[in-house]
Amino acid sequence: SKREEDLARLRRAFPGIVVDFDPVTGAPKHIVATGKFLSKAESGLKDPYQPVRQFIEEYPGLFGHRADELQKGHARITREDVTAHNGMRTVVWQQEVAGVPVFQTILKANITKNGELVTLGSHFMNDAPKGAAKQIALITNPPLDAPKALAEVAQSLGGALDERKVTPEAAKQGVDQAQRLNAPGFTDTTAHLSWVPMDENTLRLAWEIEKFSLLA
Repeated sequence: SKREEDLARLRRAFPGIVVDFDPVTGAPKHIVATGKFLSKAESGLKDPYQPVRQFIEEYPGLFGHRADELQKGHARITREDVTAHNGMRTVVWQQEVAGVPVFQTILKANITKNGELVTLGSHFMNDAPKGAAKQIALITNPPLDAPKALAEVAQSLGGALDERKVTPEAAKQGVDQAQRLNAPGFTDTTAHLSWVPMDENTLRLAWEIEKFSLLA
């Protein structure tokens, strides 16, 4: 497979490199070459993310996608920190499909101030979900609404909650229908649509409620 071919090339380029894979998406969740950087220093780097893009472009089979998966519309940066004493940059991208985040599916990179890629880890799905037209159509009218999802969460925790007593505090926000919910026994509860990766190629629409996801 292309993943095996690129993994073999990577191991030839970096003898002793450690690569672990996400058991669901198959993505390389941890890539580190002990005592070595994954890319060379580049002076005058205008794009601080270029080392990440170049590495993905070098081994697209390993990741299941090309570097354009980091562009707006496919992913967004949810965290970016620069360490004061050494300039180390940590960047986290959240994968999205049709504007809705994919649950716990991030790509994280550590880059030195000189542009050397230290570590890289991905949980991204490959390109296949882009063709999930039937699933994407559910975003505007999910078969399960947020109040019903919260009631199902309560039941799964051994409680009981009448979905008719769950009320949104305000209008839904964004494509993922983000909202804050009021309900008996629940405080500061938020909900938004999310995709759950079932395997490398399959997504299911879900509601993410606080730290819970419920299949819609």
